[in-house]
Amino acid sequence: MIDTSLDNSIVNKPWGYEYLYYQNEYVGVWLLHLKQDESTSMHCHTKKNTGLILLHGSVEVSFFTSSQILTSPHKLMIRRGLFHSTRA
Repeated sequence: MIDTSLDNSIVNKPWGYEYLYYQNEYVGVWLLHLKQDESTSMHCHTKKNTGLILLHGSVEVSFFTSSQILTSPHKLMIRRGLFHSTRA
């Protein structure tokens, strides 16, 4: 059973904020806003693949051994278990 009671709240993070826009049993769509020169932690998602779609600006997506710059509109797929961080 899917919880469809999204509370429409913004979750503040040290790097900006995130918002759960949509969710069903197959996909969750999160909107992330990163403040300039801020970065998410180095982390991985062990149970899901992640699609990153950059809507505005540019970011550096870093992995343990490499990084790449993305500018909007660009997309990147990150496989489950791959450690990554994103810096605005």
